[in-house]
Amino acid sequence: MNKLYIIGIGFRPFDKRASEIIYNSNLILTTSNRLYELFKEHEEFKEVKDRIKVITNVDETIEFIKSEIRNLKPEIQTVALIASGDPMFHGIGRRAVKEFGKDMVEILPDLSCVQIAFSRIKEPWDDAFLISFHRSGILEKNKYEIDDIPLLLTRHNKIAILTNERNNPTEIAKTLLKSQIPNPKSQIIIYVCERLGYDDEKIIEGAPDVILKMEFLSPNVVILQNRAGEPPPSPPFGKGGQGGFSSETHTSLWLTKEDENPSPFPSPLRGEGWGEGGFSEQKMSKVYFIGAGPGDPELITIKGRKVLDNADVVIYTGSLVNPELLKGIKAEIFDSSKMALDEIVEIMRNSTDNGRTVARLHTGDTSFYSAVSEQIERLRALNIEYEVIPGVSSAMAGAAVLGQELTIPEITQTVIFTRIEGRTPVPEMEKLSELAKHRATMVIFLSVRIIEKVRDELLSGYPDNTPVVVIEKASWPEQRIIRGALKDIVDLVRDADIEKTALIYVGEALKASEKSLKKESRLYNRDFSHGYRK
Repeated sequence: MNKLYIIGIGFRPFDKRASEIIYNSNLILTTSNRLYELFKEHEEFKEVKDRIKVITNVDETIEFIKSEIRNLKPEIQTVALIASGDPMFHGIGRRAVKEFGKDMVEILPDLSCVQIAFSRIKEPWDDAFLISFHRSGILEKNKYEIDDIPLLLTRHNKIAILTNERNNPTEIAKTLLKSQIPNPKSQIIIYVCERLGYDDEKIIEGAPDVILKMEFLSPNVVILQNRAGEPPPSPPFGKGGQGGFSSETHTSLWLTKEDENPSPFPSPLRGEGWGEGGFSEQKMSKVYFIGAGPGDPELITIKGRKVLDNADVVIYTGSLVNPELLKGIKAEIFDSSKMALDEIVEIMRNSTDNGRTVARLHTGDTSFYSAVSEQIERLRALNIEYEVIPGVSSAMAGAAVLGQELTIPEITQTVIFTRIEGRTPVPEMEKLSELAKHRATMVIFLSVRIIEKVRDELLSGYPDNTPVVVIEKASWPEQRIIRGALKDIVDLVRDADIEKTALIYVGEALKASEKSLKKESRLYNRDFSHGYRK
């Protein structure tokens, strides 16, 4: 299999593995003349210089790699791409993984320029807010502009900025001086970390009015410190809080549970892997399919709630999901009820391309009639990472509302979850008339609107006095329960004017919610021995 190695380059020598890969690569690419010049200072350069190609445009680099590797040219087996610092930190790494897949790409990072910058000024950076102006093609509504910096600096006492030609240290100083920040000349310190790792590296410290009068060489990193007040507290690992490292196309910051001054900007991705006390690892952009539960906001899972609270984008099924679940979240919110599949997937693609986490919120549990399958297929085709977080199905919530078990010994040990055929076809052997022959407990979704047809098909297997319960909006405040039998349930439901968002339960086991059926499991019988009780 052809392999693409993306190797971060800095001022240190390559480690042993990176060096071996470079020596053994058939083709070595760099994405800028600057990196080429930096590569010259490494001992590997002399031996491999005839295999180096410089392409100064990222899109052209990706297309070139595709043409060389995907065509499986015999002479091209391994490609090494020399990238700046940590390729997964606002670098080409994310794009390469998206284009070629995780199996084909291997990342060997060096230090990020941000790490080096903070080490040079001898300041910790776990409480810093980071902005990158390096990348282009970002949706404007998701992007921080240079004019946003003063407001960000009132919220975060320490900001690091990956600059570009237009958003340079001088322009940043000018923006701060004309802002509404009180006394910026005495309150704000600017560090310009210029050409880190080069022989002419410089660290310049000054107030905005001093920096304004100076000129700087590229590349450089700007660090801003607001001396008016202490920085936000570090995450309380080990107890309580939910702090952690986050990653968005433009930002990284520490966030803590007790955030009394919420940022006016979109909430960045806050990682995954919640430990007992905080986030345990940095997380790349991803789509989470979350079962929102049946309606009661407290019935979403803990993991689902955490992902929802920390997502950058939420796409929810507005016709079914309880809007109470969305209260207090800071994400950009989309209602999918009027969208087609392509529109939903496009939001996911744009969001993950820009380093944002997407919470796709479906009612109940995603494994029942949620239409996640076609969304997942599209994400796989686009090589977008996803995860499914299960939820409490309305079928389970309905049983809880009835206060009973659906499997009663000697009456039924089977529960059938199904729907009647409507605009969605049903396999011949799964038609209600066939399933009714089992006389098991049955939970019927998406069918109450045509309950006459449901009754007619069920009567081919169940007696007409079989109990039927219809539960509308199980677990919602407006929940309603209609009890009857097959022979009269249609009239009862029509009289109640129930036409949607209801489940139909059928079977003898339903009697258990109203009276004792004198049928007990052997599990807790004193005479029943098992591995835990002799």
